[in-house]
Amino acid sequence: MTEFTIPVLPCSSVKDMIRFYKAIGFEIIEKQISPDPSVHVRFGGIEIYFYETKQQNSKDSSGTCYVLTSDVGKLYRSFADSIKRNLGEISFSRSPKVTPVKKLPSGKREFNLIDPGGNRIRIQQRIEKDRVASLPHLKKSKSFSGTKNRFNLSRLIFPYL
Repeated sequence: MTEFTIPVLPCSSVKDMIRFYKAIGFEIIEKQISPDPSVHVRFGGIEIYFYETKQQNSKDSSGTCYVLTSDVGKLYRSFADSIKRNLGEISFSRSPKVTPVKKLPSGKREFNLIDPGGNRIRIQQRIEKDRVASLPHLKKSKSFSGTKNRFNLSRLIFPYL
């Protein structure tokens, strides 16, 4: 049995989403323009489904999802090159935009792709297993469930609290 998840995100214009995602190299898997506009896109192992809603404003969007990759730099270069080639420029200030790759305090590397609908696609590279053991917030904790043999899961799940 194989399962996977496809995020379903809102947008104000399916046509704008098709134009943008095709420009950065995604293929259109399925689209419906009427009566309920929607589109399903794919790039390698990344799949996203968008539906059009008139209540959606790209400035107010809270749609988001994570994409985990083994090479965030390669994926960033692929998207950035496609944007330059097909859309003319990379914006760091307005939607759609791509943020630069940054290193997070956990050691993970990440960039964000903000599409014309205002959805934030967070693209992140996992850290190596041996790196996890050296992170201070993952050291064994006496306070978790009263034992010293378990990891402090609250620090793993919410490292910024």
